[in-house]
Amino acid sequence: MDNFTQIPNWLLNFPNGLTNAEFRVLCCIYRLTKGYGIDSRKIKYSQLLEMCGVKGISKICQSLKAKGFIHFESELGKASVISILKPINSVNHLSKKVVNSVNQTHQLSSPHPSTQLITSRGAKESFKDNLKEKKEEQFLFFKEYFTKHLPKEKWDDENIIREQFLTLNEEEMKFLLLGLEYENNQWRQPDCDLQFKKRASVYLQKREFMRDDIVKPVKTKLFDEKKKQQFIIDTYGSMEEYKKQKAV
Repeated sequence: MDNFTQIPNWLLNFPNGLTNAEFRVLCCIYRLTKGYGIDSRKIKYSQLLEMCGVKGISKICQSLKAKGFIHFESELGKASVISILKPINSVNHLSKKVVNSVNQTHQLSSPHPSTQLITSRGAKESFKDNLKEKKEEQFLFFKEYFTKHLPKEKWDDENIIREQFLTLNEEEMKFLLLGLEYENNQWRQPDCDLQFKKRASVYLQKREFMRDDIVKPVKTKLFDEKKKQQFIIDTYGSMEEYKKQKAV
């Protein structure tokens, strides 16, 4: 149907083991396939990133594939043809294949808001789950971009790296993740002397990302974005109103 995308009720009613990020990406994939009346389409990760604003798209798509929602064959340097999988032998309107996948891997994520108990304990558990999910997404984003142009041995011990990563406060996390863009600009240069580049665990432990040559451009970028946001608010009244008008 024109201007509408048909998404199965079982998916909307019961996300069934999907994280918030996975659900958003899957909806975008439905938009690019079912929204055009097809089951498969060549989709670039950059296109999904632009649509849903979720980082770590490649990891999320691999997870959706493992859980049985989509299928694709990866080709290095090329966009993948992603196919939507139909639910198989659904139980209580859920895909049996997905349920088995979640149970086998123990990757149970935050429950859908409609199934949460409205209690203080339930709210705290939901907050903890969302925080854990956010941290994991940030860690995968860091791993993806830290290893993008550096030798594999620089990603030394993932357990130690994760421990160091979890010691970062909110301010440090902001400069780490935003600063990776500037770090990669240096690491990708042919004359970059990798002998002096820290291993990931040491890079985090020593807070190497808080160097002036990283912090200054990040602060400038944040300042420019803040000015842009203020301009939008002054023009449209609120970010929500701007988004509404942009979507029309």
